Amino acid sequence: MNPVLTILLILLTFCVIIGLWSLVEPFILDITTIRLNPASKCSKFDSIAGKDSTPGINTRNVQSRVFFFSDLHAEFCMISSARLLKAIDRASRDGGLDAVIFGGDIISWTPFRIMGIRYLRRISDGCQRLGIPFIGVSGNHDCHMTAKDVASCGFINLESQPFAIPSRYNSRTTVFSGLDDSGRESRTWLQQPSTADGCTNVLVVHDPDALLHFSSYEEGSQVFDYALAGHLHGGQLRLPFNFVFKVIRKDELPMIGVIDGVFAYKGTSVFISRGIGCGTLPIRFLCRPEASIVEIGASE
Repeated sequence: MNPVLTILLILLTFCVIIGLWSLVEPFILDITTIRLNPASKCSKFDSIAGKDSTPGINTRNVQSRVFFFSDLHAEFCMISSARLLKAIDRASRDGGLDAVIFGGDIISWTPFRIMGIRYLRRISDGCQRLGIPFIGVSGNHDCHMTAKDVASCGFINLESQPFAIPSRYNSRTTVFSGLDDSGRESRTWLQQPSTADGCTNVLVVHDPDALLHFSSYEEGSQVFDYALAGHLHGGQLRLPFNFVFKVIRKDELPMIGVIDGVFAYKGTSVFISRGIGCGTLPIRFLCRPEASIVEIGASE
């Protein structure tokens, strides 16, 4: 056989395998256990401990334990609500949950809003049966949904009011606050919500780039202890040379190497989820869907 033809055949086979795998991977859900510990003051994002930590609770150091998922994109989510509820139920039985938290992006396109509402409504009903609060925020794609649509999803919208949870492990209270997302086009960066004195403060924000635009962080005031975010999908397609973010997307954090996982920024310990759904196309490559049990450490 002609050597050039052989090379082309090998390349074609390789591309076919990658293409087929990218269609399979959206069905493979990773349930990760994340431990967020207090972050020391940092001048930039730095990698810190915690990703895929050993499951189990050291109650001397845990403030809250929550189940976090983000980026549903219901029209291209291959993880069923029943499957996600099983993971929530298992996490609740294994160590208890103080809340289930949604990090935004219910849908990608407006015509599919009913599909997104029904999915989150089933999660909400399941949380009610388990006696677990369901709280969350909307994402940049959700600016095309009405306030009534978002309210129909069944989660307590943290953009409207913070949600306080007394710790089961110590005398402190964890306060979860949310930040709205102005949408994809002509984005406006909103200033962070205020923090509560004497409490462990957790910010739930869809796009982690928002942290870079908080003036209070430059002033050294009202810094959140922790933040939970999504939006980046972990890249969704892990291609060489950071291709997705350099060519397709315009996000800031990936340009300095922050795509997913646990990081620290100016005193805030941040977890960025890969999300459970797919944006634009139902494919993933070397970037499985992720839902997480997040153990929040007692703040300093």
